[in-house]
Amino acid sequence: MLKKVYRLKNQKDFKKVLKEGRGLKENFLFLKFLLGKGKTNRFGIIIARNVSKKAVVRNKIKRRIKSVIAQNLRHFKEGFDCVFVVLPGFENKSFFEIKKTVINLLTKARLFNVKKDNS
Repeated sequence: MLKKVYRLKNQKDFKKVLKEGRGLKENFLFLKFLLGKGKTNRFGIIIARNVSKKAVVRNKIKRRIKSVIAQNLRHFKEGFDCVFVVLPGFENKSFFEIKKTVINLLTKARLFNVKKDNS
């Protein structure tokens, strides 16, 4: 579960990131990010009804993306607002494919620092 501190809440914040932020796309996931005001990172997820008509499926995707973010919070650069936009076709992905896609997107955006171990 992602704590409230790390969530984008108002529609105004979502619109600002979507309008002014830079974007990257990989597979069926699109990332928009923008340097925020605060010191903490905030995340939002948008899933349209055309991805799946079933709310259960859309919520499952949200939970999986939030889980990947929560597991890797210590690796993020500070102060960014990020919005993930899920595109149709993503509902068929496994958790490991979702994790790989999210981490690749964040690494491409240079928001995610992973130091590789020599062991």
